[in-house]
Amino acid sequence: PNVLDGELHQPKPVRFMDLGCGLGGNVVFMAQQPEVEFSTGVETAPIPYLLARLFSRLRGGEVLAQDLWKTSLRDYNFVYAFLSTEPMPRLWQKIQAEMQPGSVFVSNSFAVPDIDPSEIWELSDPRQTRLFIYYL
Repeated sequence: PNVLDGELHQPKPVRFMDLGCGLGGNVVFMAQQPEVEFSTGVETAPIPYLLARLFSRLRGGEVLAQDLWKTSLRDYNFVYAFLSTEPMPRLWQKIQAEMQPGSVFVSNSFAVPDIDPSEIWELSDPRQTRLFIYYL
């Protein structure tokens, strides 16, 4: 499934944020989609940040050297994270406090504890990735 082909109930235009964007691949991919108004990622690790910033400047999107906990989500209606189990409860509180109703949160591989996702997508990649999708 493609998260932008109408299978998700996301608002349009999409305003995308990748929390902990690593090398910025998702930020660049999303920036190139016609439904996406803007695509931003935040990363604190210095080397991945520098590479992601360069990649996004060449291909699209914006990457900021910024702590995800200090990043406002108010302007975004599609937030993606590939973190770990530990921060998920705190991240869920942040998402609920800052994102608008009708927004979408997608967590790669790590569900929010005690919160039923709206959908779970199992991808056919080598990792057998599971995306936990939450409609707000």
